[in-house]
Amino acid sequence: MAIQSPGRPQPSIYRIKGGDAAGLMAQLLIARDRCTKATGEVLSITLCYEIGCDAFWLARFLMARGVECLVVDPASLKVDRRGRRAKTDRIDVGMLLRALMAWLRGDRHVWSNVRVPSVDEEDVRRSHRERGRLIHERSSHINRIKGPLFAQGIRDINIKTQYRKLKLEELVTGDGRPSPSRLKAEIAREISRLAVLQEQIAAINRERDEAPTPCKAKEKKRVLLTQLKSIGPAISAVMSRAVYYRQFDNRRQVASFLGLATSPYDSGDMERSQGISRTGRGQVRALMIQAAWLWIKHQPKSTLTR
Repeated sequence: MAIQSPGRPQPSIYRIKGGDAAGLMAQLLIARDRCTKATGEVLSITLCYEIGCDAFWLARFLMARGVECLVVDPASLKVDRRGRRAKTDRIDVGMLLRALMAWLRGDRHVWSNVRVPSVDEEDVRRSHRERGRLIHERSSHINRIKGPLFAQGIRDINIKTQYRKLKLEELVTGDGRPSPSRLKAEIAREISRLAVLQEQIAAINRERDEAPTPCKAKEKKRVLLTQLKSIGPAISAVMSRAVYYRQFDNRRQVASFLGLATSPYDSGDMERSQGISRTGRGQVRALMIQAAWLWIKHQPKSTLTR
């Protein structure tokens, strides 16, 4: 932690163990009391940290104790691009401190702040995030079943829907031999794991559909989205809980958040478009692209499609 006190040219550097919020707060109060004695007035504390494994609990802890806390997107910080960049905790905290002072002077381009969601908003998003991970894991298990079967010339089996009915002892290889015993044992274990995953995905779907969105207006939007042809519960849940809870002032902010803003390259006589920026939430961006294709598929005659 680096503390810049008024009237001191150099910041004070302290080493604090990760997760020691009480020690952090105690050090902040000691520094504020010292500044109060030197200046004769009670000063406010403004603190920033990079969003990472600690996420938002530290911001809530500090804000509940009267500390103004800014959560920073580390990818938005400007770094030196010349050669190999040195990186240590001391260098990073100094860079953050200088950026914080620039922010307090009114420079809003030194970094991008991350909005701190409420506890309910953060918790309600866990369902669709976990479901995405499970779907990805399910594809891996299916491929690990199909791969060995294909290697033995066994095809035309829809593993996703027929894994429960698959009779391993009746499988015959492409050259007419019974399937090897170790292959059957391996596939049986993969099928067991796949069955557990399917049950967990079904439970997550029920939890996602039954859990109300914290805001009634956004819950209404979720219900309205499901009434549109080509929009299902997965898309409506992600849109209402990952996008609609935010406040946007214009279309440019929406495009920047989703990574759909353009990336121009205009320097000297060279002018070209580099495509979309692909910043922001990749899951939401991918889901919106899927929704667009589903809309074209299921509503080909609509005005929007044409």
